[in-house]
Amino acid sequence: SGGASGSSIGGDVSVIAGSSSSSTGGSGTFTAGSSTLGDGGAMAVSSGAGDVSGGSLSITGGTGGTGGGSLELSGGTTTATNAGGDVLFKSGTGTATSSGSMTMETADSGTSGVSGNVILRSGTASSGNSGSVAISSGSSASGVGGPVTISVGSGNSGTGGSMSLASGDTSSVSGGIGGGLQLQSGSSAGSAGGSMTMAAGSSSVSSGGVLSLDAGRGSTDGGSLSVSGGVGDSGFGGSVTVSSGAGSDTTSGSVTVSTSDAGSNGVSGSMILSTGDAGIGNSGSISMSSGNGATGSGGAISMTVGSADSGNGGAMLLSAGLTSSSSAIGGQVGLNAGSSDSGVGGDVTVASGASGSSTGGTLSFTGGSSSSGSGGGASLVAGSSASVAGGALALESGEGATSGGGVSISGGRGGSAGGAITLTGGATTATNAGAAVILSSGSGTATSSGEMSLKTANAGTSGVSGNVNINSGHATSGNSGNIAMFTGSSASGAGGSATISAGSGNSGTGGAVTISAGDTSSVNGGIGGGLQFSAGSSESSAGGEVSMNSGYSSGSSGGALSLVAGRGSISGGALSLSGGVGDTDVGGSVSLSSGLGTSTSSGSVNVLTANGGSNGVSGSLSMSTGNAGTGSSGTVALSSGDGGTGSGGAISVMVGSADSGSGGSLSLSAGLTTSTSDLGGDASLSAGSSDSGIGGVVNVSGGASGS
Repeated sequence: SGGASGSSIGGDVSVIAGSSSSSTGGSGTFTAGSSTLGDGGAMAVSSGAGDVSGGSLSITGGTGGTGGGSLELSGGTTTATNAGGDVLFKSGTGTATSSGSMTMETADSGTSGVSGNVILRSGTASSGNSGSVAISSGSSASGVGGPVTISVGSGNSGTGGSMSLASGDTSSVSGGIGGGLQLQSGSSAGSAGGSMTMAAGSSSVSSGGVLSLDAGRGSTDGGSLSVSGGVGDSGFGGSVTVSSGAGSDTTSGSVTVSTSDAGSNGVSGSMILSTGDAGIGNSGSISMSSGNGATGSGGAISMTVGSADSGNGGAMLLSAGLTSSSSAIGGQVGLNAGSSDSGVGGDVTVASGASGSSTGGTLSFTGGSSSSGSGGGASLVAGSSASVAGGALALESGEGATSGGGVSISGGRGGSAGGAITLTGGATTATNAGAAVILSSGSGTATSSGEMSLKTANAGTSGVSGNVNINSGHATSGNSGNIAMFTGSSASGAGGSATISAGSGNSGTGGAVTISAGDTSSVNGGIGGGLQFSAGSSESSAGGEVSMNSGYSSGSSGGALSLVAGRGSISGGALSLSGGVGDTDVGGSVSLSSGLGTSTSSGSVNVLTANGGSNGVSGSLSMSTGNAGTGSSGTVALSSGDGGTGSGGAISVMVGSADSGSGGSLSLSAGLTTSTSDLGGDASLSAGSSDSGIGGVVNVSGGASGS
């Protein structure tokens, strides 16, 4: 021991092994005593106590020309089954203030070397678990727990030093699991829990460092990766934000969320994006939006189901939320293309899938059904325009190599009344006409064009079939719209027929057909609308016939046929029946014939003028043949028919009586001739002959006079 001092520094004690100028210096060994039956002797090396600071204790390896001397501190070895001796590094206690710090570091390197490594590890175990390594700061009774910092030193060349945290592997084949790795910030009893930040390194001249979170590979299933916000017992749950890095001068980073490709014998993993259920209030919303473009286009959003080489293609379903509330409305689904301030608005394309060898997919727009109220409507509306034409709306089926696809528009079936279908052209508030409605069948470029049928459906067992109305609209100024029905012309065949026919019935009166021209209320000489029936003309054969027949009856009289000219406040309308003009042959005949009675009498024929009014005379009746340009003019024959078992029909030519003026004259004159070699026409008045009875009498008498 060194000498004590009452007022100055105590004496030093130095134990120094011998030095050598040409070989190894002498060793120094401090060894406590051993024991064959008990514990070996302890050894304590301690600095002296002081009223200010205790003395320092320094153990330093020796300096060498090639290598410095090593310093090794090891716990004692044991040959028994107990553990080897512990090694404890512990700073000094401060009973009133802070305890001492502990620093474990290698010395700075020289000008041509690197600094020494620091290795902190537990030893290998031949049986049982290897020893753990724990680095932790102490707890604080009234302050913050001490931070733990593990950082890699900076460098000025090459790659920055790496840091690796790896849990232990296991070679066990009996269900052993690799060691876990847990990074956890501190909890708090009175405020927010501690934050955790994992950030890749920045670079001032190149790309920032990559941050990768990869679950472990497995010979069966790969490890799962879970990122979850924290649970909030009384407030909101913690948010999860995945955001790419900003590009302060150029493009921001992409964000890719995808499942990996499947192997040769599996399917790719599913992807689920969903918000949680809500105990009260609204559940969380999902928003997918691309950013605005300052000088370019807004980012596109693409949702595409992957293709398949067997089985059905993957389905895509967009479904708004259901509500069980009786006063609320189910969630809406909106599909809107982008608008444009000065250019063309974006298109919306909804297309079912194409097929290379079978039928293309169906496209269906269906309003929602209802068990107690009205079904939901379905509306296709083209866009409006404040300055030019509104957008067009086209419903068009697909083309086909054999037949084009059909288009079917049907009103909904109902328990009381079926749903109506209305096709209406667009209205206009300007002076132009409203929009037209055109229904046209498809053309056949090589064969026939398509048919068009406009009809109401058959009636049920207790109703009548629906009416068909074709009307032009009323006009407040100018003419109302025309109705025109034409069949098309033909370049090499007959023109199409046009048929208007009322349906047959099994009770009551048959259905009527009424064709009426329009009335006029004009007082300035306006004439009622004309009605014209014209058969078709022909360039090489006979013109078409016009046939008007009243209906046949198997149980009663046939239907009457009436041609009546219109009544007038001045003169009644004239009725003219004329055969057609023949340019190179005989003019057309006019025949008035009563109907045949197959078992009784034939019908009568009456040709008469109506009675005159109180201030007029009855109309004249004239029967004459026309003049002949060459040859004889036509004959006039007035004859009654033969009687089979009775008399031949009488012929009576009688002038009507008068109550003032002379009686009407009767003049029968044969024809005059201007030829000097021919005779004038004969006049013959003969009573009828009889094969076995008395011939008929001829009476010619002048008129009697009462006074």
